[in-house]
Amino acid sequence: MQAYWRAVGWSLPIEQIAVQPWSAAFVSWVMIQAGTPTAAFCGHPAHSAYLETIWKRQQRDRAAPFVLRHYLEAVPQPCDLVCAARRPSQRAPVSEVSVGHFRQPDGNFLASHCDVVVRVDPARGLLEVIGGNVADSGTMSVFDIDGSGRLLAPRDRDGARPWFAVVENRYARR
Repeated sequence: MQAYWRAVGWSLPIEQIAVQPWSAAFVSWVMIQAGTPTAAFCGHPAHSAYLETIWKRQQRDRAAPFVLRHYLEAVPQPCDLVCAARRPSQRAPVSEVSVGHFRQPDGNFLASHCDVVVRVDPARGLLEVIGGNVADSGTMSVFDIDGSGRLLAPRDRDGARPWFAVVENRYARR
């Protein structure tokens, strides 16, 4: 996991690795391993931070390498990201994160989670993704898509992941 943290410029002591959420660092590491330069994808330990960076860049650059879209307006492809509000818990209810809205009034980032699309199976209506820190591990998840390839509903099969965005990875399609 140290490699994930190095991908976002952090060096954590061993005792902090087990308690620090690492899913955004994992996604950032995956992007680096895939050959994406930091000029195209600015990794961060918080999903909402890199989402905000992507959003701001696409507002000023029509040729931006990553584009954030509402999940109902996008057809996820391999190397894209699918993003949801963080699962609710006693400590953290579902956040109000949405396209263009990434921070709380106090300036802190809203809780969110993104996974990397690894496979789309239109014939079976399935989307396969990998994510870090899902059940405290790297995990593949499967989500339903419609006949057009869009995420079917704002929740995954266990009913706990409210989708809000797909990040189109134009860099990977160049």
